[in-house]
Amino acid sequence: MKSIKLISGGPFPSIDVIKTIVERSGAEKGISPAEMRKRIRILDSLDAVKEGDDRVDFEDADYELLKSLTGQFKFNIAHRDLLAVVDAIEFSGVKPEG
Repeated sequence: MKSIKLISGGPFPSIDVIKTIVERSGAEKGISPAEMRKRIRILDSLDAVKEGDDRVDFEDADYELLKSLTGQFKFNIAHRDLLAVVDAIEFSGVKPEG
């Protein structure tokens, strides 16, 4: 399991950014059904986040896919708050405490 700290304030909440990356990354080339299933596992993890949670947990393979998708994603804006979410994804895949 890997855990990512969620950023909920500001113009780019983590959950919204992750959903956009997962749903749209590589869409210009098309997404196979097998790839879609892998991505839906990430979306399922986001759906499991409860109000007040400050972290989201992913299975290792799901986290690695998210990290890869994030590194390949082409954003159409440069913004510090957006980069903070990207950094949380790319550099905060730590094992959850407890």
